[in-house]
Amino acid sequence: MDRKTGRLLKLARIKADITQGELAKKLGYKSPQMVSNWERGACGLPPKKALMFCRITGMSREVVEHMIVSAVTGKMLGKVRTQQRNSEE
Repeated sequence: MDRKTGRLLKLARIKADITQGELAKKLGYKSPQMVSNWERGACGLPPKKALMFCRITGMSREVVEHMIVSAVTGKMLGKVRTQQRNSEE
């Protein structure tokens, strides 16, 4: 997940008036670290947690689905480009 997507997740959480720790617990995590990772773009929101995230924050499911698809597509394109560069060498 990229930083732009992470900022959108953070804004949704803030708009819902909950802390990283509160969100993490509602999503079944013991620590807020995972939420922090999403918000910084260090890793992606797992699809299994996306619907729960929507319910908790009020963010549209379609928006979260689009973010996940974009993140996955971006990673796939990055891998293809890397393979292309490696095959050209």
